[in-house]
Amino acid sequence: MSFEFIAGLWGLIGVPILILIYILKRRYREETVPSTFLWRRSLKYMKRRFPWSWRNTFLLFLQILTIVLASFVLARPSITAWNTGEVIAIVDASASMMSEDYQGQTRFDRALKEIEELAEEADANHRVTVIVAGPEAKTHVYRSDSYYDIMRGIDGLTCTYGEPNMEAALQLAEFAQESNTEAEIRFYTDTAYEYTDGIRIVDMTDGEWNAAAIGLDATENGGIWNFTGHVAIYGGDATINASLYVDGEYVSIKKVNCKDGEITTVDFRDYEAYNFQIAQLLLEVPEGESDALIEDNTYSFYNTISERKTVQLAFGPNKKDEFLNSALRSIKNVNVSSIQIDNLENGAYEKLTDSFGNKTPSKLKSTGYDLYIYVGILPREMPADGAVWILDPPQMINDEGSNTIVEMPEEISLGFERVHMYPISEGKEGQTKGYSLIANTLLDSRFSSFTQGLSLEDVKVGEYAPIVLEENSVYVPLLFCDEEDVVMVGGIGENHRRVLVMSIAASNLSTRMADYILLISNMMAFSCPDFIDDNAYNVGETATLVMPAGATQVTISRDGEVVNVVDAADMTYTFDTPGNYTFEIALTRTVNGEEVTEQTENLYCFARIAEQDSNIYGEESSLEAFPLPEGLVTEFEPVEIWQYFLIALLIILTAEWWVYYRA
Repeated sequence: MSFEFIAGLWGLIGVPILILIYILKRRYREETVPSTFLWRRSLKYMKRRFPWSWRNTFLLFLQILTIVLASFVLARPSITAWNTGEVIAIVDASASMMSEDYQGQTRFDRALKEIEELAEEADANHRVTVIVAGPEAKTHVYRSDSYYDIMRGIDGLTCTYGEPNMEAALQLAEFAQESNTEAEIRFYTDTAYEYTDGIRIVDMTDGEWNAAAIGLDATENGGIWNFTGHVAIYGGDATINASLYVDGEYVSIKKVNCKDGEITTVDFRDYEAYNFQIAQLLLEVPEGESDALIEDNTYSFYNTISERKTVQLAFGPNKKDEFLNSALRSIKNVNVSSIQIDNLENGAYEKLTDSFGNKTPSKLKSTGYDLYIYVGILPREMPADGAVWILDPPQMINDEGSNTIVEMPEEISLGFERVHMYPISEGKEGQTKGYSLIANTLLDSRFSSFTQGLSLEDVKVGEYAPIVLEENSVYVPLLFCDEEDVVMVGGIGENHRRVLVMSIAASNLSTRMADYILLISNMMAFSCPDFIDDNAYNVGETATLVMPAGATQVTISRDGEVVNVVDAADMTYTFDTPGNYTFEIALTRTVNGEEVTEQTENLYCFARIAEQDSNIYGEESSLEAFPLPEGLVTEFEPVEIWQYFLIALLIILTAEWWVYYRA
């Protein structure tokens, strides 16, 4: 019930005032009598026989009712009609709906049970639509009036561990409501909403209790690791045991006093680890408590160690660059194989093998490395895997006798203009002359890290060739010289392997070691990203996996059980179940110039139930967090009922007049 003029209810204050008047009212008149003896005896007798007048009691009741009805008439009440004969049922399929009660029945199962009751009443005037709001909302029953069709539609439905896609669910509800704009929308959920815009919330909670491992932190100081856990209780205060396992071995246990709905920190700093791969927080609930959601009783923390990257660094004749070699080797977990090419004979490159000048004919490898770098030389064939850097491409004399760049491999789809030369020299007051190197400031987030932290203010270039793109090639310029492109990145092949081309032949950048090493590190991080972008995900989130060079097959396991085997390729993987995941990558690698087969590399990560779903008594301010479709009718026109209160008021006034004057 709602009121158009809520101030009219102030009239209800007349009720206590009326009662007070009845209490204080006295009826008497002054008389002179010779004695009060008989009067007192008579009064005592009357009080015992008539303790209270029925007439006065009835009048008081009628007058109170008059005040209440008059106040309601002034406030103009109205009600909203719910019963429309058709129900659109949206069922929350998030992880918290998997909470079990003491009988082992989940909230999701209870919601389906209530829909079964709707099915029993279904007929032409009581149609039922069932929408399940999981990560992907789907209509399983559409405006059915058949019990058997409804039961067949909900048979076998299961809850998910992901978040409900309420926006999509409401869109489906709008579509179902187009045929009957007065159909009632019910949302079967365990989330409490303060405001629902007319959608009827059906509460599926039933006093469940849940303990949750919210997180585990590991901090390193001087080579020593310490651990801190975070746990929470929902549904009542409790004392639980929190255990720490490191690399599968039990190392510590703590008794934790938890308050309902609060996150409690567990200090495991009395244990120190010098190195580890995985640390796990496990919860044990007290006897007598039935944990509604045991899937969130474990939290795993993987020690992130950057995967080792292998680099083949090839220098053309007279292009040995110790600065580049040193900068690459200074990067942690980078293994560099350096090759010096002297000449080309019969399609085979010769490389220096020792300090005595002994040479062994050998082809450059085109597989098995994460990164291939060509300095002053071009590959005979593009590598089959890994990223590619082409730095300072070789020059040749064209027909006109001008310096130009040789043609690039066809797959790279770019070329160069005539070389620009400006010898670097010291000018007046120690200023360095040459072309300025300018970073592209319009890069999006995918490329902005390339120049992060890099200072190019005093960098000068003495020789470069502008890069020219061929038709339909897609590259992004990173650095400019004299407003011309000199560093560009792009992707080629099915896996969009990253190709970086730098057409700078001479600069003073290598003499500025701090900036030079930072630039090479940024280039390395961009070209050879980590194989997996994180080590912990919420269920429903997606991981990006970048396959290492030479990868042939990926075996995906959860908690030791294989769930899928796929061909190796850069991929995304969406987690639909909590647990510890292993991505075992079979690959062929090149080690010390030789191919080694049957190698494996494992990627590890942990998928957890989202923290908001561990809180099995979640609250939201409103469904406005999920945009309601524009045409969705969720609140029907209010029906004014003040007229009925007015009729009742007139009847009561008539009855009060009759009792007062006639009774």
